Amino acid sequence: MKNFDLHVHSDYSDGLMTIGQIIALCQQKKIASVAITDHDTVDQVLPAQKIGRRAGVRVLAGAEISVSHKGQRWHLLAYHFNPRHRALRAELSVQQEARRERLEKLKKIALDLGFLLNGQALGRHRSVSRIHLARLLWQDPTNYNLCCQFGLKGPGQILEKIFSRPPAVADRYRTDMKKAIDLVHAAGGLAVLAHPIASSHNNFALLEKMARSAGRLELDGLEVFSGRQKLIPTLSLYNLAKQYGLLITAGSDFYGTNRQRYSQLGQW
Repeated sequence: MKNFDLHVHSDYSDGLMTIGQIIALCQQKKIASVAITDHDTVDQVLPAQKIGRRAGVRVLAGAEISVSHKGQRWHLLAYHFNPRHRALRAELSVQQEARRERLEKLKKIALDLGFLLNGQALGRHRSVSRIHLARLLWQDPTNYNLCCQFGLKGPGQILEKIFSRPPAVADRYRTDMKKAIDLVHAAGGLAVLAHPIASSHNNFALLEKMARSAGRLELDGLEVFSGRQKLIPTLSLYNLAKQYGLLITAGSDFYGTNRQRYSQLGQW
């Protein structure tokens, strides 16, 4: 177990644990520093830093921003920025509105299929996603028979079989990668490409192109060590980062202890 983790999600986005629970788990696992990198929001930063100070855990400002570059979807990890920066917050508010609009379309698809749902339960999340709706459908006992009919055995399968196929798969607005990097820098932060192997679908030719473009894009680093990766691809990514002079970061992409995947805080 490592003593830091730079990629963690709370229930401000699609994580399953509160900030307080995450900080308590950091104490339990002797993790001294953590970045809570919720999707397309920075609202978690100041509350997390306040709780962290009380608990003796250093909390870095963090966020995971949905971006696009030349038609490819990526995620950008932002670190050590000013969470009050107006332009950054304004752009993330556009992302959050796009998420809400997509969720309304998904709710209609679910209702047309015969599911029942209580949309008010989604209101506590700052940044909503498809998995929130999938969890809500699964947790409602009135949907049990319909889930059985469709062969759905959990929220992950609802996400995969209903919300990841046409017409539900339609994409939403994502910030241009260069624009996002510039905003992070303007806020005093660093911009790192998140879980590059997973995002590129193991396409190392694409990753090398991205690494070559890092100077023009002003990308600061790559998340080389990730809970999503095996040893050999990780070593290849490490060599790529070293070759192009990029910062190397590490994170578990933690979502909660009761998940099958990405459930080990500090494991990368």
